[in-house]
Amino acid sequence: MSIGSVLVVLVTTLVAILAGTYAYGVAHLQEIKTNWVQYRCNPVYMPLAGMVGSDIATNFMNCTLQSVNTYAGFIMDPIYQNFNILTGILKTILGSMDFMRSSMAGASNGFLSIVQGTFGKLQNTFQEVIQLFGRVRSIMNRMMTSFAVLMNIVSTGLQTGQSVANGPIGQAAEFFCFQGDTLVDMMGDAVEMIRKIQPGQYLRSGALVKSVLVFDGARTEMKRVGKVHVSGNHKVLHDGKWIRVENHPDAAASPSFKHIYCLNVEGEHRIDAEGYTFKDYEETDNPAILTKFFQQVEAHYGTLTSRQKLADPLKYRYTGVRPSAFIVVRASDGSEVAKVAGHVQIGDVLQNGKRVQAVIRHSRVRMSSFEGSTFALGTWIEHCSRGVTPVLEEECGSEDEHADVVQFIVEGSKYEVLTPYGGWFTVLDDHEVPDDDIHDWRDEQIQKEQET
Repeated sequence: MSIGSVLVVLVTTLVAILAGTYAYGVAHLQEIKTNWVQYRCNPVYMPLAGMVGSDIATNFMNCTLQSVNTYAGFIMDPIYQNFNILTGILKTILGSMDFMRSSMAGASNGFLSIVQGTFGKLQNTFQEVIQLFGRVRSIMNRMMTSFAVLMNIVSTGLQTGQSVANGPIGQAAEFFCFQGDTLVDMMGDAVEMIRKIQPGQYLRSGALVKSVLVFDGARTEMKRVGKVHVSGNHKVLHDGKWIRVENHPDAAASPSFKHIYCLNVEGEHRIDAEGYTFKDYEETDNPAILTKFFQQVEAHYGTLTSRQKLADPLKYRYTGVRPSAFIVVRASDGSEVAKVAGHVQIGDVLQNGKRVQAVIRHSRVRMSSFEGSTFALGTWIEHCSRGVTPVLEEECGSEDEHADVVQFIVEGSKYEVLTPYGGWFTVLDDHEVPDDDIHDWRDEQIQKEQET
């Protein structure tokens, strides 16, 4: 058989293996994408990070840091154990020497002097060796610590850069909103600027406006389609499909605005404005997506779970406090003061040092009492270190009437509400969890739902 024939066979075999591997990866791409947390540090799947929406360099850095923290102990423990064994042997020898010296105490002074001098020098030598082992171990500890610190510095730098690019609370800072003068189609033939719309009004489609949201828009990237200035990540209907505004053929650059606005509407979650159809802020009523999202929120904070909220997520989705409730904020001089929730503004600094990024008003929400305070049903309250628990009428007394409520989006997703007894509750905001991965999962599920 000629060399050319052998090369042909080898090349053909290699191509077949690569093709099979690629086909297997593509066939299992959805499985890998769904369970990316399990596969992301597997060397076989790490090159596929870009195909599942994750940055390859960031994923490699995170996995490297995790491996260092996980396996450094396993690598160094045998070395440290050997040092301990050597130290133990030397200590045993020293003990024997001391015993021998004691036994020779009755010998002649001359012979004893020689022996004591010899053993004394040996003892000093062994002590120096033991100290040397200790110094070597200390140096190795410092080297491993320095390496771990370096990896953390690199990782923190990457995360800081990503955080700066994304905004105050990561990707979720790119709010889905409109410029305040956007004209929205209202009941009948009327139009209204979105900043003037109130909860309880009706759109031209007959959908009830359930919520009005006002956001800090300074860092939100805006686009213009027609006469509408809207965030680039907002969904717009184009050729029968929901796409991001930034991908619309009519999209053009637009400046950012101090405040931007959005709505939650019942029904199909649609907002018609200036000849375009957009999604509202919530985008979906799918209970399966909401239930899974709430489960991830609970797991993020601790071990507590609420079967009732998970069983009927639509009933408990709108959270918040009465406008008359008192929120703990910081005054300009740094002191803590109580401020009526209805008067809290974007930019206010809360008791925990976090800034208010959005103010939300919900209309006609079911209410319930909890230890003397009134909240919207389903509002998450932090329960020490065990996690969060929602306010539910079965657990908290008789159900109150429907009422308008105020909710916020704040840095860190938590704020404090004063109780009638002088204490306070820590309440989760409308964003509920400061974890971009959880919100990215929710957005992906909504996108899949809109594509079907």
